Amino acid sequence: MLASELIFNIKNLKAGGIQSDDENVSDHQVAFIINYYRAKLMRQQVMKHNHYDLQDIQDLGRVEVIQTDPHECDCPGACILRTKLPIPSSMELNKSHGLTFVGQYGGMSFQEETWQSAPWSTYAPYTGNKTKWFIKGQYIYIINPTDPSLKYINIQGLFEDPKEANEFKTCKCDNGLVCNVGFDYEYPLSAHLVDTLNKMIMDSEIRWTTLLPQDTANDSLDTN
Repeated sequence: MLASELIFNIKNLKAGGIQSDDENVSDHQVAFIINYYRAKLMRQQVMKHNHYDLQDIQDLGRVEVIQTDPHECDCPGACILRTKLPIPSSMELNKSHGLTFVGQYGGMSFQEETWQSAPWSTYAPYTGNKTKWFIKGQYIYIINPTDPSLKYINIQGLFEDPKEANEFKTCKCDNGLVCNVGFDYEYPLSAHLVDTLNKMIMDSEIRWTTLLPQDTANDSLDTN
């Protein structure tokens, strides 16, 4: 289902099937609320079943990496790459991040480390030379890439703002362009969870309607 369809459905449910023509101002707010309850659903899935569906995962495509100073992660002597741009924030799931894959584009995944343990991991007797990755801030760092001239990696995961993740992939991010592709993209939510999402939002209407401007004039103006 497209994100725009989810937004329309929520507005339609809230209005009892009667649509106002003053809707543009609240699309981003409705999307924010949908994202909030999607995150709750994802956390429940992981907590109860230690599972999420493939439809919930977004692929950031080819993510450009650049060589950086090893001292950024206190890993002197190691070859260090990092993503050129900060990546979208992933969900926090059961005390962990929501990234599900970091590795070669079209290839194997890299071994995960924490940035705190990264300086010592290069001295490990059996895995010290393996390619590893870790998060620091909003960047992904790669230690000991098999190809020091590596230009792109692939990152997949569950992201807090699906629109931001979609735009990261579809925009020419390596050229630093900023764009807005709107809400006509496939929303990362399994079909069997859509009804549950709608119910969660409508059951909490008192909570979320305080965030949405009411258009009592029905005048097509972007009024708050």
